[in-house]
Amino acid sequence: MRLAAVLLVVAAGQLVAADDKDDAVKKDKTLLKGSWSFVSIEFKGGEKFPLAPAAEKVRLAFQDDKVSLAGLLDDAVYVIDPTKKPATIDMKPAGGPRKGETFLGIYRVDKDELKICFSTDQRPKEFASKQEIDSVLWTLKRAK
Repeated sequence: MRLAAVLLVVAAGQLVAADDKDDAVKKDKTLLKGSWSFVSIEFKGGEKFPLAPAAEKVRLAFQDDKVSLAGLLDDAVYVIDPTKKPATIDMKPAGGPRKGETFLGIYRVDKDELKICFSTDQRPKEFASKQEIDSVLWTLKRAK
């Protein structure tokens, strides 16, 4: 009888944790939803990618479980876990030359600024481009 009570308490705790995670995912997907313009792109350990004036028109757009890059890349499916520290994002292109690859990343939304750091090698631990793991850091602002 005691074992059944312990198992019931453990199961209830897992259900509450799953609900908390689901709520956090919904909240962050609402924060991400919409279009974002690039402010900067860093790669190879901090090298800045020069953004042309036309880059303002290149948008990263989140909608439901998909993310697209204004016609430059095929749509990708994304999965987030805001309960991790830092919050994680995985993106998997649905087509094109990178189809099937998983980009492992972290993200942070702060008002109208979004930072995403990602790599195909291993998940970054901080918001900085690191040459040793071939990571890229995007800084974006919410498009008007």
